[in-house]
Amino acid sequence: MVVASFAELFSLAIFPVYLGVLISPDNITKAPGSEILDFLFNGDDPTANVKLITLLFCFSVAVSCVFRVLLLNFNTKIFINIGNELSIKVYELIINRPYRFFLNINSSEIHALMYKSNGLSSNALEPFFNSLICLVISMFIFSGLLYVDATIALSAVLILGLSYCLIIFVIRKFIEKNSHVIASRRGPLTKVIQESIGGVREVILSSSQNVYSALYRDNLVPIQTAEGRNKVYGATPRIFIEAFGIIVLSTLAYVVHSSDQEQFSSIVPILATVALGFHKLLPLAQQIYANVLIVKGAKQSIQDCVDALQLEAVSSNGTASAQYPQEAVHSLELRDVSFRYPDRQQLALQNISFTVEQGKSIGFVGTSGAGKSTLLDVIMGFLEPTAGDICVNGEILHSDNLNEWFAKIAHVPQSIFLLDATITENIAFGVPESDIDWAKLNEAVSMACLSDTIDLLPEGLNTKLGERGLNLSGGQCQRVGIARALYRGAKLLVLDEATSALDHETEMKIVDNIRALQKDLIIVIVAHRLSSLKNCDEIYRISDGGLTVANIEELIKKTV
Repeated sequence: MVVASFAELFSLAIFPVYLGVLISPDNITKAPGSEILDFLFNGDDPTANVKLITLLFCFSVAVSCVFRVLLLNFNTKIFINIGNELSIKVYELIINRPYRFFLNINSSEIHALMYKSNGLSSNALEPFFNSLICLVISMFIFSGLLYVDATIALSAVLILGLSYCLIIFVIRKFIEKNSHVIASRRGPLTKVIQESIGGVREVILSSSQNVYSALYRDNLVPIQTAEGRNKVYGATPRIFIEAFGIIVLSTLAYVVHSSDQEQFSSIVPILATVALGFHKLLPLAQQIYANVLIVKGAKQSIQDCVDALQLEAVSSNGTASAQYPQEAVHSLELRDVSFRYPDRQQLALQNISFTVEQGKSIGFVGTSGAGKSTLLDVIMGFLEPTAGDICVNGEILHSDNLNEWFAKIAHVPQSIFLLDATITENIAFGVPESDIDWAKLNEAVSMACLSDTIDLLPEGLNTKLGERGLNLSGGQCQRVGIARALYRGAKLLVLDEATSALDHETEMKIVDNIRALQKDLIIVIVAHRLSSLKNCDEIYRISDGGLTVANIEELIKKTV
């Protein structure tokens, strides 16, 4: 930065000498500032002097240009790295939040926040440090103008500086208002896109395209309008100030020429140098001004990212689940467990107590909304009980051993989350391809009754499933989810309506395959289809958050 500033200063300082020698090559001592280079000139050869000063001036401009480019490249690399680290930090803080955090936030808000965090460096740090660099270079250029003519230099800098300060003062409220509009509309815009594309079948069937188009327009137009206004606010001052500066210098030259034509030739180098200095200062001042607008325009987005960075860090071991611990779960016990959602008065679970041992399976039935999914989330550690304890092998489950507990669990929900990736990547979820145990994967495929399906696919295990598994049927998606759970080799297998989309024959085959592994597992099943529960060692009915023992025969009679 300092080298670039000196290069700018030297090119500006040598400019009046250059013009003076061009105007009067036979009398170089009349050139303003010629004394600083007097030792280089040859008094007997004016042509050589012109050639020398031209080379020096061109060289100084070239050096200044090279160092400015190097400085730009250096700064860009630094801010890209800083921006990457900040965005990664925000992502890690979010992805490591407890499950309850995601219950209270829309995914579109997270997408919008990540978009903002990607611009945290370019909207905050980079403008600040670029402004600092511009300020330092401007000070060097200003010092050069002071040497040429202090009065004109002070006047030009005061006019330039006060003009930009006044403009910033006048429009800052408008910029902050636009900042709020951009930040507040970004999340809803993402939400409209996610919902309309994710539910495209419903959109088509209900002919809701115009509704979503209107919602998209209602959120996009304010963002584009606010960003457009900020661009106008950013570009306009330079146009006016540049025109004003040219008018002032032209008027000054005319006045000098009219009052004293004989001295005009000696004034020209000074005026030209001031014009060059003004030409160099104006872009720097404009850049400082634009950087101020960038920061103000992104004020709300920056604040959102700062708030995210202040989230309490949650200890998480990202490799724990991938290492599949071998320690068995000998017992799982719930002791008077109750749970209440933060925004509700009524308990979702009340005084739940039961124990299940290794090699046993336990089933839960109940009407929709009775609390089955909440109970599973509590058992798996996603939700912390409001009261009571969860004990694994006699040890109470708490934040310090929660990651170890997660690594022992495999969960198969009714709606399987599938990657837009190959079958292999979906089954070996989160495992790098180089670390995949192929024998174990093929065994999981076989036990989930997926082999015949995969054999019919042209690319087999390398077949891409499409977004949300659009290339598979509902039953095939569930079997991929079951294969994923079996591949994990977990010690607690949680099946939440995991076979609801399967035909009876396939369901029975998979159930029998899982029963063959049961001696090493604890299996927890939630199902409406009673055939899925007939082999459970214990069955409980959940009603209004409470737990009562149920009998499979009685349940079958009630459904008849």
